[in-house]
Amino acid sequence: MLRVLIALVLLDPAPAARVVAAVRGIPEAAPALIEICQRESRCHRVGLHARDAWISLVAYPRAVRAGRLRPGCQPPDPRAWGSRGAWGLVAAYHVDHLGIPCLPPWILDIPAVSAWIAAGKIRQICRDSNPPRWDRRWVGDLDRRCRWARRPRKR
Repeated sequence: MLRVLIALVLLDPAPAARVVAAVRGIPEAAPALIEICQRESRCHRVGLHARDAWISLVAYPRAVRAGRLRPGCQPPDPRAWGSRGAWGLVAAYHVDHLGIPCLPPWILDIPAVSAWIAAGKIRQICRDSNPPRWDRRWVGDLDRRCRWARRPRKR
């Protein structure tokens, strides 16, 4: 079991997207995840997105007010809670999606972890018939990327 966990941590972003999509039961979503990864980081392992570090100043207090972060164990950092990882997820808004309290923002720098959250996010976006505007910007061409989510109708 330890070998499996280590292998997951060491995966690069594109293979991580394929594995995570398969594990989540949506292997058809892997190309969309990889496309988003390419746009956000050229599908390379990255930590904090330096150009988006300013987002942390806004996102952290909002996430604390919303109960998504705990200031006692997830202290403010003027940069750390901004966009991170291969999928460019804002740490302040996405760390809580893992369901484990007090995770640090750098957890999103692990491609398999970011892929897990991104797969859940894209699944939700594709289920929504009218996703919010900010979701469309993250997804891009929603119709083309969500084709995998549409099942043929039974007649």
